[in-house]
Amino acid sequence: MTARQQFVARTLDKVNIILPRKRVDPSPDLVSGGNLIAEAWLGANCYDYYTRHKALLTENGIESAAMFHELSVFLKRRLKSLQTQPHSALLHELNRLLLGLEARTLQEQALFTPMFHLFNIRLSLFPSARWPENAPLEVDRA
Repeated sequence: MTARQQFVARTLDKVNIILPRKRVDPSPDLVSGGNLIAEAWLGANCYDYYTRHKALLTENGIESAAMFHELSVFLKRRLKSLQTQPHSALLHELNRLLLGLEARTLQEQALFTPMFHLFNIRLSLFPSARWPENAPLEVDRA
């Protein structure tokens, strides 16, 4: 728990650096201070999902690298413009992981907690998306 608190504190320190810049340098791309708090929660949920449950995820064969790659692509784009929205390949990977975790949670109740954190990640990035279906998903890599 101490490591999580330190992670959140470091993230909030970054927020405190960026918010004053918004006042000094009112660039059109720095319009959304609320996004910084949302991204701090996104980081905390990523930490809770992967770092706190890494052994459990590995033990159950849950591979998250593709999702973190797509998240990284989104965040790199977000650095250039705060108006950037998450792309569909990220939604596809989140849905794939959620469906896999949902199925495995029926046999292994301990997987519910990482599934909960993963759902919070998805909810913060795609608030209007419904629970994923088992149908094939279209992927747009743009």
